[in-house]
Amino acid sequence: MPMSPGPSRTDPPAVAVDPPPTPEARLFALSLDLLGLAGFDGYLKLVNPAWESVLGWTAEEICARPYLEI
Repeated sequence: MPMSPGPSRTDPPAVAVDPPPTPEARLFALSLDLLGLAGFDGYLKLVNPAWESVLGWTAEEICARPYLEI
């Protein structure tokens, strides 16, 4: 009687791992203050989540207007 092979051992699937956020990115994301990056054209380029919770607008809506209109 032939021996059946034992359970096959396979490598676990590769999982993409994001690098840990930098301290600056973490501060930007977790701050309760309104933080943003503005360009010379008068528009905000990046806003942190506090803008959305204070104004009730999405980040896309905030960045679509000149910051003097907000």
